[in-house]
Amino acid sequence: MQGIETSGGQQTGSIHAGSYELRSPRATRESHFREESLAPRTRASYAVSLIVAAVFLASLACSKAEDYWGSVLDRARLLYGVRNGHATGPAYENLKEGDRLRAEVVERLKNDPSLVQQVRKSLRNDDRVWVRSFSASMLLKAFAQQDADDAIYMMSDPDLDVRGFGLLGIRVYRMEKAAGVLPAGLLSKHAVERCSAVRGIRKMMGAIGLPYYAKSLYDSDLEVASEAAKAFRCCKREDAVPHFLRYLRECGKSHRKRSVTRSVVDSLRELYGEPVTENGELKKEVDDWVKRLTKEVSKQGPLNQ
Repeated sequence: MQGIETSGGQQTGSIHAGSYELRSPRATRESHFREESLAPRTRASYAVSLIVAAVFLASLACSKAEDYWGSVLDRARLLYGVRNGHATGPAYENLKEGDRLRAEVVERLKNDPSLVQQVRKSLRNDDRVWVRSFSASMLLKAFAQQDADDAIYMMSDPDLDVRGFGLLGIRVYRMEKAAGVLPAGLLSKHAVERCSAVRGIRKMMGAIGLPYYAKSLYDSDLEVASEAAKAFRCCKREDAVPHFLRYLRECGKSHRKRSVTRSVVDSLRELYGEPVTENGELKKEVDDWVKRLTKEVSKQGPLNQ
């Protein structure tokens, strides 16, 4: 069967012969134009559909994560108890349940980015201290060995409890990236935070922390000052001696600072490779060390007095 139409000498119809179909040049051009014009719109529509579907699924995941995190906070509040905005800690009978709750949340955090987003949102934006503290503890347990950003943010929190998690995480997990924020803890009005900062600086920075140990040696809190005296043990002996000599001259006979002076003497013994003992009379030891160090320093050059 054949069908041929002509117009102006051009073939516009088609010829069907067996299984073959021969189209005219005009028909071929029109068909090709229609296909080319529809293809971009089809691809664009498909892409838009994918985007809409992805947004919907992400929104659904966030909604589920938000609901789950809300239920976790409700359980945590009942387990740990809250007084004056701070968690009081679980009762003895709730210890195991508290451990199970933390383990459950940590496992979910490792596999659910939407939940991670919710917990970080609570850490940054929630007005309740106990919620920020709980969020901090969960993030540290889940990601402390991978990412220091959360711990760095914790160090900027206005509450001591949350900052404490940051300090602890940086020190325990040796977060090299976050080591630079440790000295901020020395500015705290809370002695426990300053003491923790000195320990963290000693562990993370070692001898480089010398300026911070020298400053903290005269801290108003005796525990902080004692911790600083111990931290000098990671420094070079020639760097520690001038600071210890000044301290012994100024405060070595102070009865109130007796515990700090004992730490200084013990640190000197360790730096000089001598056995540490507390059996000796402290005042006599101070006099002996002042004489010994003064003679040693005089060989190196004058020490400002």
